[in-house]
Amino acid sequence: MSSDIRSLPQTATVHDAAALLSDGEAHSVIVVDDRGELVGIVTTTDLVRHLRDESR
Repeated sequence: MSSDIRSLPQTATVHDAAALLSDGEAHSVIVVDDRGELVGIVTTTDLVRHLRDESR
């Protein structure tokens, strides 16, 4: 089983990440810098926690 790697630039917003993950086919997306180097990973759990904390 293989899938395309989904990535976002480090300048992407939370909404950008949510849009990319909203189809349910992936549960995480890598975040890359201008050189394409990995700088982080955003998961659906990260998004849920962000929304929870934002509503407090």
